[in-house]
Amino acid sequence: MGIWRISAESLARSRFAISALTETVAAMKSLHTGVSLPGQRAWLDTHVAAYRTRVADDPFATALLRAAFRPRWLAGFLTPPPDQPDATFADELGRVRATPPEVARRDLSLGTGAPLPPELRVSDLPSRTADLLAWVWTRTVEPDWPRRRRLFEADIVSRIGALSAGRGRHRLPDRSTQRRRLGCRARADAAGDALARRRSATGQHL
Repeated sequence: MGIWRISAESLARSRFAISALTETVAAMKSLHTGVSLPGQRAWLDTHVAAYRTRVADDPFATALLRAAFRPRWLAGFLTPPPDQPDATFADELGRVRATPPEVARRDLSLGTGAPLPPELRVSDLPSRTADLLAWVWTRTVEPDWPRRRRLFEADIVSRIGALSAGRGRHRLPDRSTQRRRLGCRARADAAGDALARRRSATGQHL
């Protein structure tokens, strides 16, 4: 488990952001594992058969999911932090599609700790990944997105109130639905230290 210490100055520059892409990746993970949060079982049962049919006919998707969703690891290029508070799913998906292939392959290989299979050693890896995410969004998340967004907005209001009441002394509660569904990703290495410093300097999305 990692512990993030956030200074009062960094916290003051931080902001919460709602990410349709993060919710789509979380939905894809639930469909892949067959495990859902309480209250999501009916949604999973509704969509899992079509999802498995989609993936079964696609060797690339099968290899991608096996590499992307590892215990305590998620390939970083799948969920870039929102760079604007009102980013749409199309905006976020465009950033995934624009990921340099070598960056995407590096993210995936970090999780597996082994050379990637031939299906993932392709130049259009980010584009094909974005196509799969677009399918998951359109078929399983977008119809329910207004309700999900309202829940996230209410959650943010609650957190801001808790932080304001505690004057920043309390830890951020680890009860975010999006964070809980995706799990925790952390690496204590030079790249991770640089990322932490960069986020401290520019402001952190939470």
